[in-house]
Amino acid sequence: MEFYTLRDVSEMLHVSMTTIYRYVKEGRLTPAKIGNSYRVTEADLQEFVDRGKAATRARRAEKAVSSGTDTRVSPSAGETTATTSETAPTATEPSALIMKSEPEDKV
Repeated sequence: MEFYTLRDVSEMLHVSMTTIYRYVKEGRLTPAKIGNSYRVTEADLQEFVDRGKAATRARRAEKAVSSGTDTRVSPSAGETTATTSETAPTATEPSALIMKSEPEDKV
């Protein structure tokens, strides 16, 4: 089992020590006290990261629903693609084939 110091965790997550302390205080990150220092197990860190990813996906999905845009993360490349829920008319739809115009007044 691997243990990380809070400083190690802050460097891995690219956040400040203040942010790590806030995560601990809020109960989002649960370190174990070993001697006079706190350590985070590899499993606890992975669980924390996974919860963050799930929360991000949920926020994106909620935002997509409210804006009418569907955002999906490609599992292979990690790329985000966006599509709108409205589609352009196809050639088989009547609105694409018929242009409505007002009759002209003859003089």
